[in-house]
Amino acid sequence: MGVVDPGGSRTFGSYFSILGEPPNRNSRKKRKIRGERINLNFDESSRTEEVFMVIESDTKGKSLAKYNPFLFAKATEMALGGKPLQTTMLRDGKILMRLKNQTEANKLKKLNLNHGTDNIQVNIYEHKTLNSTKGIIRCDACKFLSEEELLEGLRPQKVTDVYIMKRKGQNGETYNTRTAIITFKTTVLPRNIEIGYFTERVELFVPNPMRCMTCMRFGHTKNNCSREKICAKCGENYHAICNNPLKCSECGENHSALDKECPIWKDEVEITKIQTEKRITMREARQIRRETVPLVPRKYTNEKYSTIVTGNTNVTQKRNLEITSEEDENNKNSNGDTQETNINNEIEQKETE
Repeated sequence: MGVVDPGGSRTFGSYFSILGEPPNRNSRKKRKIRGERINLNFDESSRTEEVFMVIESDTKGKSLAKYNPFLFAKATEMALGGKPLQTTMLRDGKILMRLKNQTEANKLKKLNLNHGTDNIQVNIYEHKTLNSTKGIIRCDACKFLSEEELLEGLRPQKVTDVYIMKRKGQNGETYNTRTAIITFKTTVLPRNIEIGYFTERVELFVPNPMRCMTCMRFGHTKNNCSREKICAKCGENYHAICNNPLKCSECGENHSALDKECPIWKDEVEITKIQTEKRITMREARQIRRETVPLVPRKYTNEKYSTIVTGNTNVTQKRNLEITSEEDENNKNSNGDTQETNINNEIEQKETE
């Protein structure tokens, strides 16, 4: 449908011709999408698994705390071919080093610190707890499988330990719940886990805050406590039978020190979550928490061990530094006993709920 020009052979299209022709959908211009497309199919193998290594002196009478730091940095970079992600001097003279992957960890084992008069032999090994993560799964298979059977089936997925939470019945017998705590030999917690042909989601396991059951304070355990035992109900010196009114030894309110509604307890729970999620020290987690939430005032009922915290900012900050120093010392020397205590506390909390 065109009109021929009398003065030539060129054909002109009629404006009305489009009314009788079906629209050509293929000729529609595609809208350009700005930016890059997001790939939602994540590859677990592309996620970097960091490795934490411990370096200690193997020469009697010599400590790495007194070794030339410039020579140590030069020797480390020669062994790794670059700088480590992070290096921390521990209280006992050992050095904690965070590396990118297992390849750098193998290179670090060739570290040589024999330079001139500063000759020292070192022992290098992986950290016992920082190279593993804990997750929680909830599935019906946990109800009828034993921990050994579940561990045997999950071992190819870098699982090193399985603990199925138990519950007591009315007749006093214990039975498995559908919740299990899984320990992975990796610093990156997997998002999912395969149980046979079924895929189960893995959640991050956050332990209860570290707490001393002797003095009821946070930041250390009873194994590292030199204070006298106090009553968890009234906050006074320990006595087997307590008839005194309830009073928290931390905040001074009218409730037990073990009450989950205590503002001090809730604050410590949030700090522990930050520490677990970001895999940082307690000091760093506390600093992040204080950037958004101010310090919760503490008013200790037992004045024998510390001064009552009042509105004086200096006293509050001083007590905060004391708690932080205690937590750092115990956090660096944490072992399997501390983790087992946290897991037991978590189990008791789940059973109570």
